[in-house]
Amino acid sequence: GTGTGAGAGAGRRHRRGAGGSTTEEQAPPGGWQYGQRREADDDEHESHRNPEEEDAGHSGRKQKKQKKPESAEERAERLAKREKPNYKVSGKLAAETNTSAGGVQLQWSEPPEARRPTNRWRLYVFRQKEQLEPLQVHRQSAYLFGKDTLVADVPTRHPTCSRQHAVLQYREVLADPEAAALDPTGPAAARRVVRPYLMDLRSVNGTFLNGERIKPARYYELREKDLIRFGLSSREYVLLNADDVHAIETKKM
Repeated sequence: GTGTGAGAGAGRRHRRGAGGSTTEEQAPPGGWQYGQRREADDDEHESHRNPEEEDAGHSGRKQKKQKKPESAEERAERLAKREKPNYKVSGKLAAETNTSAGGVQLQWSEPPEARRPTNRWRLYVFRQKEQLEPLQVHRQSAYLFGKDTLVADVPTRHPTCSRQHAVLQYREVLADPEAAALDPTGPAAARRVVRPYLMDLRSVNGTFLNGERIKPARYYELREKDLIRFGLSSREYVLLNADDVHAIETKKM
């Protein structure tokens, strides 16, 4: 009956956690005051002990064996045993299973003709009339746009954008398909270039190219000065070749 009411409340301590939240720490059986009371009882009866009995008790008591300090090698081995195995796919296996290294299922996989571009493409970003920092989009073969920051190369934080909204994909294609079709064994059939393409990943609010909504799951070839917009976001992305921009700026000087 003594464990209820105020005594039960004393059996818990509150600690201040990260961010100012309080977490409740459960007391051992009997509550925190139980241990304090036992210590007080020991102090009260200290004067009533017989010195001879105390000496006899010490002599008959077994010495407690001290634990050997843990070496660095033993600690590393102990921590290694505690680590749980990681079953997430990564690297080539992730690409083959259409899954990112973070374990997120991707809405598309790169085609066999995927290549890194030879031109130094940039996306110039405009929000209404304000120009933002341009994006360097020539260092890899594809760039994913979307709200999912675990997999998106270019985060689109507008609420009308999908988690995986669209992809900028570079593909190696024939430089002149018509000439190659007329002469399949001629030089035109062997000449290839890497060009940028845009594909909407079945987003809810669509991807817009030069003001027109493109069909999902189809590649659309991009040309210099094309304007891209995602969902109902006011941000506009203009594709430009950095080499051409540098040439124009040099000419103006």
